[in-house]
Amino acid sequence: MKKIKVKIVSDENIDLIKKAIYNQKIIFDDDTNTFFIEEETQKQIINIKLISGNALIRCDLINSIESFDHEINIYGDEKYKTRTPLKDILPLLSNDFIQINQSVIINIKKIKKVLSSLNQTYTIFLEDNSKYTVTRSFFKSFNEKMGI
Repeated sequence: MKKIKVKIVSDENIDLIKKAIYNQKIIFDDDTNTFFIEEETQKQIINIKLISGNALIRCDLINSIESFDHEINIYGDEKYKTRTPLKDILPLLSNDFIQINQSVIINIKKIKKVLSSLNQTYTIFLEDNSKYTVTRSFFKSFNEKMGI
């Protein structure tokens, strides 16, 4: 049997995890807060603390992430709710994501159409028919990311 190298990244329970691995007392269960994620996969899947627990979410299934009144909605194949601020979520995401205004991050691979508006703004339509505005503060970074 091939041995697998594992690096444990944990704020707590690191000794308990090491002991469980050493004693082979690992139980594989989808309903857990402990995950082993391959390094290559790290930017493809995000681990988000939801209002109702934790979730591993595939980045390629996320269309947009929207903040409203301290609640963050992640839209994709499903809708997820979290209180994790956008500024903390953005670094977890792959390079396919960009913040387009104070309260929205989008997956650029899900863009269906971009319409130029007045005053250095864009209106973005995503594949799921959602509509967002790139505000003037994010106009330059959006242009750079999209090669415009």
